[in-house]
Amino acid sequence: MVDHTGIDIIAFNKKLNKRIGISVKSRTRTKGTEKTFVNIFRRDDNDRQKIIESNKAFACGPWICVYVETANYAHIYLLSLDHYDEKNRPNPDNKTDTWKMGEKNKQEYDKDSDLNYIKILFDEKNWNCGD
Repeated sequence: MVDHTGIDIIAFNKKLNKRIGISVKSRTRTKGTEKTFVNIFRRDDNDRQKIIESNKAFACGPWICVYVETANYAHIYLLSLDHYDEKNRPNPDNKTDTWKMGEKNKQEYDKDSDLNYIKILFDEKNWNCGD
């Protein structure tokens, strides 16, 4: 783990044979809000530039991880910043870059072979931490 503005994890991608700096964007979605988008970068906060500069400082390629947790499952998406820009950033002039979570979007993500994706199903078995 890294404590540097813009990067949360530094990893090595064997397929690319290079180090990657991952900015993790995580959100919890309550019932009824599961399809709500996730904010990735806000132009006012200069978030995009921070991740680019952080990755340069650590000699990494910039990547994004989007973790969306609901009561019954979690989605984890991992992709390079370049791939995000190419496939998921329709308008670079928007004040906020987002990751869409609608059904149509998730179907498109399933077809994208350059997008790493895991869905985790929560199955409570023996969890006695409260009332």
